[in-house]
Amino acid sequence: ALWAPRGMFDGPATGDGVSRRLETAYRALSLAVRHRERAFAFWSYVVAQAGDPSVRQAAAGMAGEELDRASALRRERRRAFHAERRASRG
Repeated sequence: ALWAPRGMFDGPATGDGVSRRLETAYRALSLAVRHRERAFAFWSYVVAQAGDPSVRQAAAGMAGEELDRASALRRERRRAFHAERRASRG
């Protein structure tokens, strides 16, 4: 594997097979993107359900931050994808 987090995801605390799923940068970044998307969905739900305008405003800010983070991670994921493709060709 091009990128393997040693010792970081091994062991019973994370479950079997986690390190295998994260053995490439692309896969690790895919997981990170998915988590940021879930965080965005959570904050969007808070915006929709909050009765207090200050809570809605704060949650909207958090949702926006999660979108920005997901976007940055997607760019890195694309770079990792292309790097892995180049490496597999030769």
